[in-house]
Amino acid sequence: MKSARRVPAWFCGLLAVVGGSLAAGAAVARPPHHGPAPHQAAWPPAGAPVAEAAVQRLLVNPYGDVDGLLLTDGRVVRFPPHLGPQLAEVAAPGRTVRVFGRPQALGQIKAYAVIDAASGASVIDQPPAWNERPLPRHLRAAQLQPLQTAGQVTTVLTGARGEINGAILDNGDIVRFPPHGLLQPLAVGQRLAASGLGTRSAHGTALEAVQLGPSLDALQPLYGGALMVAATLRRGLGLAPLLALSACAGPAGLFPPHVWDLLGGLVVILGLLAVGLWWMSSDQPLSRRGDRRRRRLALEELDRRYAAGDIGREEYLQRKLDLLDTDLR
Repeated sequence: MKSARRVPAWFCGLLAVVGGSLAAGAAVARPPHHGPAPHQAAWPPAGAPVAEAAVQRLLVNPYGDVDGLLLTDGRVVRFPPHLGPQLAEVAAPGRTVRVFGRPQALGQIKAYAVIDAASGASVIDQPPAWNERPLPRHLRAAQLQPLQTAGQVTTVLTGARGEINGAILDNGDIVRFPPHGLLQPLAVGQRLAASGLGTRSAHGTALEAVQLGPSLDALQPLYGGALMVAATLRRGLGLAPLLALSACAGPAGLFPPHVWDLLGGLVVILGLLAVGLWWMSSDQPLSRRGDRRRRRLALEELDRRYAAGDIGREEYLQRKLDLLDTDLR
């Protein structure tokens, strides 16, 4: 029998300090994003593409970032949101693209390279430059606004393991929600209404639901009390959405005033409990963790050599794809 792991006391203390610092940190101005222009794909990616089809539309997350594609064959391509501007330029709706990546459940693809089949322009998954990192989500949450939508489901969105966590409606709106938010399976053609927080942009409307139902007159809350705090933080939305919901809830607010006085401590406690439970329940082999760490260090070293001019662009791209391919086998 595998013994439970003990969380080191120093680790819990460090988390408490970091959590308190983040809760009290001041917002900083975000520099304008000037990402690199899409480059011409002179390199041959290893292996065959997992998909080649026309782009039906761009997908956005509740913050308004482009984070994927919906292809005309119905498959969904997921891509890191910090590369959204480059992806939007390479894979505009109507263009045929070749997608390299890992197929996942229910027609989802986690992509690491997308190429415009006509022009050869491409975008590959790579970390942002140190001066182009986006603001943390708990600071970006201030841009979210209360939204409602209703319509017929045209596409069901899922996570890496096939868990349903969103839907695209016939009006083009994208609704995201936690996997536990549905009382019954969601299917194409079903009516869905949602109320929550999100953004409207040139690429569409997307929101993170806090209420779901078959119509706007029959919405049911997904969260309640402390559970809502924990779930919202787990989804990465931070505290600003809770404050916004409190303002929308009426004069009494979402919680009584004395509860807000304890909210800061509750956030830290929930964070410590979540990390401790993950640590003790994790059954991932240590050797696999070591492999991932070595791969991450190799990628960082490759980025450093390319930035220093020790290797050329074609060699850099081929080596990067070789390292990423090891995660797909």
